[in-house]
Amino acid sequence: MLVATVLQTAALVALWVTLPQSIKSAFSRHCALQNLAAGGVLFGLAAVGAARLSRKRAGTGLPVLAVHLFVGAIACLVVSRDLVRQIYLRPYFEIAHAPVVPQWSMFAAFALTLVVGLGFLGVVTKQMLSSLVAKSDKA
Repeated sequence: MLVATVLQTAALVALWVTLPQSIKSAFSRHCALQNLAAGGVLFGLAAVGAARLSRKRAGTGLPVLAVHLFVGAIACLVVSRDLVRQIYLRPYFEIAHAPVVPQWSMFAAFALTLVVGLGFLGVVTKQMLSSLVAKSDKA
């Protein structure tokens, strides 16, 4: 996991060097993009910390916490990516004026995957919490 974190950091630095000035300025002023990027980084670091701690403390619910924090980090970074895309494409066209061609099959696949994934996460969380409560009742 440490190697992946180092590689992601190197990719981030390489990306920052190649970004256009308009996007760099959007990150440097106080706005939603800056907050979302910082939130994604904080959620990611907290998730890595929880995952590392969970290796030493089995049965404490830390793996489930790490998964929840990773989901929060991914959500922040997805919205950040969309905002960067809008800033990057603004000189060429406005998304409000772009023709709409709905792709319902892709949306259905996304919605189904999202519901199944969140349902699975809910089941795992419920099982972890019930086992923690059962352990605390025995103690």
